[in-house]
Amino acid sequence: MVSVALCTYNGETYIATQIKSILEQSTPVDEIVVCDDGSTDKTIAILDEIKQSSSTNIVIHRNTHNIGVCANFELAISLCKGDIIFLSDQDDIWNPDKVKTILSWFESNPDKSAVFTDASLIKDNEEPFSEKTLWECIGFNKKMRRYFDKGLSLETFFINKATGATMAIRKEIKFPFAQYCNKDNVLHDYCIALKALDNDELGYISKPLIQYRLHGNQQAGINYQLQHPEIFSNIHRPLCNIPKSFPFENIRTRAKAIFGHKRAKFSLFQTIIHFLRYIIIYHWFFLHFYSYDIIYKTKLFSHLFSSRLLNYSRR
Repeated sequence: MVSVALCTYNGETYIATQIKSILEQSTPVDEIVVCDDGSTDKTIAILDEIKQSSSTNIVIHRNTHNIGVCANFELAISLCKGDIIFLSDQDDIWNPDKVKTILSWFESNPDKSAVFTDASLIKDNEEPFSEKTLWECIGFNKKMRRYFDKGLSLETFFINKATGATMAIRKEIKFPFAQYCNKDNVLHDYCIALKALDNDELGYISKPLIQYRLHGNQQAGINYQLQHPEIFSNIHRPLCNIPKSFPFENIRTRAKAIFGHKRAKFSLFQTIIHFLRYIIIYHWFFLHFYSYDIIYKTKLFSHLFSSRLLNYSRR
């Protein structure tokens, strides 16, 4: 059974187009579970009209109060009955072969519990936003994918690369992720990706399977990533956005996450004296990270020292 977990909030402008693209898949879905987070526009009326005219089972759940994007997706996923659950935003457009392609991928990868894909970018009027794909804009390029494939998947995801609108999961990976979401760009998709990464169960499909719409009324999106491509495309950059309380089960994964946070805060001196920890955590990749950190922290130290010296000379 195939389910779609679709979250809505004042989505009257695009919701009909999105659901149409889901209903017209070459391989049909069995149910669409819609969780509406307190819309005050015509979203519910549009959904009711589509439900009455569709042969696909469409379940519409209305929250009594606004619970936010992450909690709403957690609820939608929990209500899905399918073995494979597709996540869906309210304002994108699915390519006709999305479901077929992803189901085939899961069949070929029985050891994986979650997958995400690339996407084309469109404006609110459906015109192309850029010739570049989503991955090219947020830094999940060929180089980053090579790191991912070589065993540095968690390091690749020290900042999220999986966009929820492109994701699909097996029902076994359901867990209460909303409690780990926060204002530091940690959303539902990141939590799901981290859960799958814990046991090497996250995969990707290097093909745009949706048209990802960029507009001013998005509840969640990639605007931050688009504005900071230099951060997202550099695996060596000492940053770690993983929630500190995230419930990793794999000891090595937990150790990598903890060291990732420490590494981000290391001073130049700490970087130098923790040479062995780089070896222990990164094995044969340690020189990549250690060398970058030495150079990066040296530049930061030099900049800080120069600024203080300049301020002192002005006194």
